[in-house]
Amino acid sequence: MAKNQQETVGILVFDDVEVLDFCGPLEVFYTSGAVDVVTVGPDEGSIRAVTGLQVSPDYDMSSCPRLDVLVVPGGRGTRRMQESDRVKGWLRERFEQIDLLCTVCTGSVLVGAAGLLKGLEATTHWGAIRQLEEFEGVTADWDSRIVDAGRIITSAGISAGIDMALYVLESRYGQPALRRAINAMEYDSYPQVKPNYQRPTFVRVSGEQR
Repeated sequence: MAKNQQETVGILVFDDVEVLDFCGPLEVFYTSGAVDVVTVGPDEGSIRAVTGLQVSPDYDMSSCPRLDVLVVPGGRGTRRMQESDRVKGWLRERFEQIDLLCTVCTGSVLVGAAGLLKGLEATTHWGAIRQLEEFEGVTADWDSRIVDAGRIITSAGISAGIDMALYVLESRYGQPALRRAINAMEYDSYPQVKPNYQRPTFVRVSGEQR
């Protein structure tokens, strides 16, 4: 990466995506000022989220530029996306090109369907955790809000995507980026900003003992 050139975070959006799943991380990364953020749809044209919110993605999968980080949110739409060989193929192809893949809620189920979670620990929304157990070689974590398995970071349901994005800011882009986002959002619930906060299952780093 050239000096002063910011990394790019891409957020996948699709019909029936859960709004906070993608808007939470988008707000975190945008307010940090540390990265460029783009949205990517499966095809050209707008998508409609679960609430009826209509969104016009910056790119579709065929025109998406180089990304450093890819965020895959969840929602009812992931059920259809799991049946799409094109979407799963795109995820596998992009995974070979990016540094980090992050999921929110049932986004991890979609990534699991693409075969990218084999041999890893992962989490998702509590209502979908058994779906992760159905994938060969995937260890489903019922307890942790975020599971850091190296190049793939999974997070639990909906609001957990905000904490996941803040975790990525802190671990990848540093405290200044984290502080800018927290201050801009007036978000005081992220454990790492509270010295005495005790929640051992907040972030589970794959391979560590509980």
